[in-house]
Amino acid sequence: MFIPLQFLKHLLLALLLFTLTNCAFVIKQSGNFDENPYYQKKELLPPKTFCPHNKRMLITSGLLFKENFMAFLSKLQNANIVLTPIEKFVLLALLQQNLRPDLASPTARLQVLTNNHGKQQYFNFIPNKELIVAMNDFAVLEKSIKESLPAEEVLEDSKNKKRTAKSASKPILKSASFFPYLFGLEQLLKSFNSSRSLLQLAEIIDKHYHYAFKVEKGFDQFLASMAPSLASSETWKRYFFREDEIITKGELLPKINYSKLIQNYLQSFSDLPREKLYSKKTGMVEQNADIFPNASLFSISCNQDLSLYNQNKLNISATSVETNIFGIQEGDVSILAASLQSPSSAPIYKDSILISGGIPSDEYNLVCLLVPKEKGMPQISFLIDHDRDPGQHAYHLLRKGLLKSRSTKDFDHYLKSSRYLILQNPLRLIVESQRMQSSETEQTFKLNLPIYNANSIARIIGHIYTTDESTFVTEERSEDILTCL
Repeated sequence: MFIPLQFLKHLLLALLLFTLTNCAFVIKQSGNFDENPYYQKKELLPPKTFCPHNKRMLITSGLLFKENFMAFLSKLQNANIVLTPIEKFVLLALLQQNLRPDLASPTARLQVLTNNHGKQQYFNFIPNKELIVAMNDFAVLEKSIKESLPAEEVLEDSKNKKRTAKSASKPILKSASFFPYLFGLEQLLKSFNSSRSLLQLAEIIDKHYHYAFKVEKGFDQFLASMAPSLASSETWKRYFFREDEIITKGELLPKINYSKLIQNYLQSFSDLPREKLYSKKTGMVEQNADIFPNASLFSISCNQDLSLYNQNKLNISATSVETNIFGIQEGDVSILAASLQSPSSAPIYKDSILISGGIPSDEYNLVCLLVPKEKGMPQISFLIDHDRDPGQHAYHLLRKGLLKSRSTKDFDHYLKSSRYLILQNPLRLIVESQRMQSSETEQTFKLNLPIYNANSIARIIGHIYTTDESTFVTEERSEDILTCL
């Protein structure tokens, strides 16, 4: 959205000036603002946000699940089942479907950041949009895939043509039939040259994971908010209700039959190459180094063009989309993932707790890779979610000091600094009062516009790799999802 207001330029300049001496400033709307401006500052107890001396670490929500997953890995080790880091990650990712069947469903988008012994990569798994265009004409779809033609081109040639008897007998492809989450896991195993298949890892879970799944924080909120819609489904009544009441935190969930799930995925459209059904385009954009101080030291790529913010163009969405974050690191191999979708009230299968959904667009989760151009510089990657305009965060984080980071402590320092978010209609400023320095507070209240408080703004989780360190870096806003093993 373009902002033709001269006032906004003055606002941005004022905010930049008072943050010049205060590391990074980034942004998120938590959705729960105090209607009155805040004036009280509280002391915060800093949680563990990185693992300085550990080379094994785990990122996941769900305290009970976290304990059970670590016990599961120990059990496999005692049974002499040797797993590579990518195989442990895929086990974690499959089990996330039981923990968050609303966000880690097979229909969810999967974003993955990896660092494999100093080699950074970003993966983005979504359905092939061209095939969704053709999904109501299977003959067009089939021709598009087999002849490697764009679906739009084939559709143009087939206008005003009726479906043949052969094509009419084929199943109609729906967007919910795409399983990018599972396709992504399958591709990651291939990318890391794993000797085990997705089905073999699913069989390991079915045979060895005998721990209870319970409703934990996050999924309980989804169930409460969706109770009226879920009540209309016989499947959901069976799994998510006790009599007429929606289940709550601490209540049991049925375990997914993972082997059956993967078999169904592998058999879907088995006559068509799966690689054609899904897109692996990352959407990464090489950033303009001229707008970021110290950018000459790095090659910066993000899945959004941040130069738009330098032109006073914001990208504010109507709402923020919840994301499920999880990851694992062993030695010099780290894998960080985000799964997200807009959940519907429909199950994936008739007798499954897995919830189907739509794929949100790129503006919801922002990803950046910082690749050093000189030896001795750190490799940094980060993901920003839980916000209406993640690009604001990344832009200011890069402008205000992140590129000066030389160590984990530097990176951690910038992520902990206070953040703000500019919103429009009406123009207003959302700030984190409890994290602001006194100089920031004074300058903020000199601005002639409404100011509101948020307990936390955005969530940023990243990874840093140097010759001496390799660790995830989280923050206290992330609700203690990092465990150092």
